Amino acid sequence: LIKLDRSSMFHSQETRLPFLDPEIINFSFSLKSQLKINMLNKKIILKKSLEKKMGKKFVNRKKQGFNTPIGQWIAEDKNFNELTNSLLETNFIKSLVKKEFIDDLLKKHISGLEDNSFKIFNLIVLSQWIENKNIN
Repeated sequence: LIKLDRSSMFHSQETRLPFLDPEIINFSFSLKSQLKINMLNKKIILKKSLEKKMGKKFVNRKKQGFNTPIGQWIAEDKNFNELTNSLLETNFIKSLVKKEFIDDLLKKHISGLEDNSFKIFNLIVLSQWIENKNIN
């Protein structure tokens, strides 16, 4: 629990751990193992309990990440876009990547032709890291 606790406090997030309730833990220990897990299915009882309210499609879908909308920020947020441009115009980044390539990446991303958020984000993180480390 320490990782969740530290990361939630660091980011000023409130978190809940409902499955750590003592009654739920005692109930889960009273169940037969076949009701909890088998070779193909996990969380059997949890999924069954949610099927009626949420639907089978929702309950059985693949995991989805919780990502920050970096791509949207690059394209739509004026301040983030300015920060991105300033970080991509450093001498270090210019020495690694041609300006035309970066301009094309940004243009296609902002216009919605391509999702270049991963490439752009990696470049701005590298640029910020180089700046923070005072590397020439």
